[in-house]
Amino acid sequence: MTTDWARAGNADVTADSYAAANGGMAPIIVMADSNGSATVDTECVNSSRGNAEMYLTVDVPAFIRKRYKTATGPSKWAVGGLSEGGMCGLMLTLRHPDVSETFLDVGGLPGPRSSDGTEEGSAARDLFGGDEAAFDAHEPLDILRKQRFPRIAGWFVVGTKDPDPLAAQNELVPAARAAGIQVCSVFIPGGEHSFAVWSAAFADSIGWLGTRLGLSDEPVACPNTG
Repeated sequence: MTTDWARAGNADVTADSYAAANGGMAPIIVMADSNGSATVDTECVNSSRGNAEMYLTVDVPAFIRKRYKTATGPSKWAVGGLSEGGMCGLMLTLRHPDVSETFLDVGGLPGPRSSDGTEEGSAARDLFGGDEAAFDAHEPLDILRKQRFPRIAGWFVVGTKDPDPLAAQNELVPAARAAGIQVCSVFIPGGEHSFAVWSAAFADSIGWLGTRLGLSDEPVACPNTG
């Protein structure tokens, strides 16, 4: 649920703290609902479950620009989240670098999956009607192996006791670096798939995000812990 970012993730508190330390400037945080309900899992792609990718990369940005009069260039936008949202941040940025050049992937899987595991066959079947080419076109590792992204930067975070996302990060980070992406890779010792990790990840990364988005000239070092 998008509200969990405020209730358990302290996103509002983190943003307020950043603004207080940065002369009142902070990123506009939009918590878009990519699923529509607690029982639907779109994985941020267009499928029989809904046109989530179009919604997130066309409809939501258009609404934000109109409502908040924001900057329009991709260097001023970031996409990210936790778990499914973390994978979506990476995947959508790779597929739509004209919308955003910065992502935050916290505890995400390797790509769109139709269950909590990492099995690819069910995802290709359930999300793309068995179309392997469409699945491959949304699979971050496949995208990273075929293209270069020198303008993109990303911040990966995972808990060391979160096995599937941990394996995903260990595979995605070197592939992203090989594709020219500026990568921060952070591991939280003993961290699991929970808001204890996710809230800390957002608090740790918001300074870096603010600098990437041009809200501050203060350089923020990437931990590069992995």
